Amino acid sequence: MGIFAPGLHDEKHRRAFLEAAARTRFGAVGAPVCGAKTRDGATCKKRPLSGERRCLRHAGPAAAKRYHERLFEAFGRGEITFEAWQEREHRRLANRLPRLWAENPWAPGMTIDLGDLEEKFRGDLALGGVNADALSPAARDRARWRWRRLCCDRRRPVEWAAFLRDELPKRIRRDGPRPPDTDAGTAVAALFRVDAAPPPMSKRRRLDPPRLPATAPKPRLPRVGRAGPTISDERLADLWAEHGATLTRLVGDDGDERTLRWLAGLLARVLDAPEDTDAAGAWRAAVLARRTG
Repeated sequence: MGIFAPGLHDEKHRRAFLEAAARTRFGAVGAPVCGAKTRDGATCKKRPLSGERRCLRHAGPAAAKRYHERLFEAFGRGEITFEAWQEREHRRLANRLPRLWAENPWAPGMTIDLGDLEEKFRGDLALGGVNADALSPAARDRARWRWRRLCCDRRRPVEWAAFLRDELPKRIRRDGPRPPDTDAGTAVAALFRVDAAPPPMSKRRRLDPPRLPATAPKPRLPRVGRAGPTISDERLADLWAEHGATLTRLVGDDGDERTLRWLAGLLARVLDAPEDTDAAGAWRAAVLARRTG
């Protein structure tokens, strides 16, 4: 019976357990789902949290509080270690920082620790004319993440300069001056730590892939059939007899009758009124659009 432990008494019991588990496994017909009503009127199909009826998105703060209470009770019964409890508490406090910073950007805390690279980060801020100590904890934490991405993991000095020039000053103005009763310490330690020497498989060891140069956007083709001169069948036949080769090249293989009539109408305006600069400009724009499109 030892091969069926724990909780399984015999082979029949094991098969029944596996069949029931297959029916309620994630994605199966009998699997439990959240069931909350979404914005589009559908039903949420995500798996509910353990011990709850709703998923992580729809459970709400009350479910998070109950989860914390269950962890505390498990810690009191000795089912989880003190280190595991402390790690969960640390993660819970750190995950609250972005919401707290939305109300008070000067609340102490950090979500990323650059370690030995902190001095280099502060030096790059100083080169951009920014004093790291004068920033709010929220802005300083954001700057750390951007520096890690643009100056540590990758080498993108142009984007880092744009961050210092555009985004960071907006955050500084939005955060305002430091309140007089603000604690300058770190209430919550960082969850993420950056090591000076990257691991063997880290993408920080890879070279930056070549980036394609920015290409100029193609000129937008005029909308055919919505606006433009109209032309009769007789006038179209006359233009086709005289300028059919030009219209054929402009219309192309993918053109239709509406495109042909639209181009023929522009050409007729130019031929009927050579002094009309607007008609000539519209014809030149149409020719250019058809050739580059």
